[in-house]
Formats: sequence, C-alpha cells, structure tokens
Amino acid sequence: MITRVLNLATRQEWVYSLSPEVAVVCAAEQELGNWNTPEERRSLLRQDYDLSTLRQEHKLPVIYGKHTVRCGDWIAIRSTA
Repeated sequence: MITRVLNLATRQEWVYSLSPEVAVVCAAEQELGNWNTPEERRSLLRQDYDLSTLRQEHKLPVIYGKHTVRCGDWIAIRSTA
C-alpha cells in the first residue's frame, strides 16, 4: 500500500509503503528525529513494528476523521472502501 502524507504546516509531502495510520505516525516521529520507524526498519531488517511500539517515544495522538487520519501536523487519506 502506498500512502501519501501531507504536512499541514509546511505543505511538505512524503510517501510511505505503509497504511495511512502508521504512515502519519512515522512522518511525525521522523520529523522529530526518530528514524527507528517501520519504514526505516523495513529497509534494514525486513520487519515491522506495531503502532503502539512506534508511538512510545513521543506519545503523539492519532486523530481519525471520516476519511482522514492525522498525527501532529501530518495527515493522510484513509481508504473509504
């Protein structure tokens, strides 16, 4: 799954091969300097971490809208199917 995430503050766009829920958390964590995220770990170790493990460092909230998911300034569109 390819997910595009958008930073609402800077209009910067990043692309991840993760679900929208995990992608927005990765973007927010990476912006804060935590590169120990599923996207980075997948390329190095071919394994994923669950969302709760990823969010332990900064405890960022994930906010769900009807068609979006948001973490920090980062937002992505969720599947509506």
